Amino acid sequence: MINKIFAQNFVRKIQQSMKLKVNVMDEKGVIIASTSKERVGDFHICAYEIIQKELPMLVTTEPTRELIGVNAPGVNLRLTSSNETIGVIGVSGDPEKITDIAKMVKLTFETMYEYEYKKNASMKGSNSLWNLAHILLTETPQNAFSIKKATARLKLSDDHPRIPIYIRFYSECLETIIQHFLDYYPSLACCRHQDIVLPVERGILLLRSFPQDSQDLYGREALQDCLSQIRQDFIARESTPEQPLTYKFFIAPVQTRFLHYQVIYQHLLWLASFRKSAMETTEYLTDYLIELLLERCQKEAVAPLSDYYLQMIRQNLDMDSFMETGRGLADADMKLDLAAQRLHLHKNSVIARLKKAKEVLDINPIANPKDAALLRFLCARCTSSDGT
Repeated sequence: MINKIFAQNFVRKIQQSMKLKVNVMDEKGVIIASTSKERVGDFHICAYEIIQKELPMLVTTEPTRELIGVNAPGVNLRLTSSNETIGVIGVSGDPEKITDIAKMVKLTFETMYEYEYKKNASMKGSNSLWNLAHILLTETPQNAFSIKKATARLKLSDDHPRIPIYIRFYSECLETIIQHFLDYYPSLACCRHQDIVLPVERGILLLRSFPQDSQDLYGREALQDCLSQIRQDFIARESTPEQPLTYKFFIAPVQTRFLHYQVIYQHLLWLASFRKSAMETTEYLTDYLIELLLERCQKEAVAPLSDYYLQMIRQNLDMDSFMETGRGLADADMKLDLAAQRLHLHKNSVIARLKKAKEVLDINPIANPKDAALLRFLCARCTSSDGT
């Protein structure tokens, strides 16, 4: 969430130094800072479209009645922090002349935003949790000595098994909710000394510990017990009938190295973005390893594995129908009845689509786990820029 005072100060400095007309929109597409102060609070349709579709940029050559909140030609660019969309910045002017300038303004904003976030974390140095969150998750390059010193002060063991749980809150009072969680978690019955609770920009990263000699080798019992208590105690406590607290859990595999938490946190942020429109409140990173690895690897490396399949799909199948069916089956763990229910289709319709895909691609994902993996891989490739 962009701090309005920070955004207003940024816009004022840009106007003074570069004489540009600039708007900053929040994650809902609402103008929160502008060189035209009367526009603050207005809805901006281009910003909203960028946020909803995760577009890098939208250019407007002239305002029209349909372009709500757009008063002049210009360039609008998506603002990101830690791989998450935080808003949009727009610069007015002839797009051919100001696009490069707008990109520089965007880069400047994001750089200053990151600096302000890290500075705030540093200012909270008296709070060891904020300090530890900065050292473990954002400090680059990672400093093993600083991590060892900070964790030793809290008597935290490096090799202790912990399950990373990114708790994402969706609230207009994020800072308050995060602080309440930090204050309240130690009172939960599931809290253990080796648990690590880290405040992050849009929620909490909870590193849930369990005994090293436990028969619960992968921490499944410890995880379910913890999630249940958070739902029953904290979420219920912070919710009201008029305004329930909306949340999601994003869960990674067990970790035993402090130096791994920064990477796993980035993976969890990716998962939160990848699954942001899903209805489930609990998502597991291990369920999307194919999509994650495909996202991280070079497109040229996987093209020979998929291009012929994609060509056959384009020529013989409806791409949207194929992707909808593939994703539905993946989310339903290749169970036909459940997939049909989630896709709002009759089971026979799903079977018909699968039969067509089997004829074209020679795959049977329901009966063959290897074909199921291939189907997920192809659906992921279809969503990439090279695959569509």
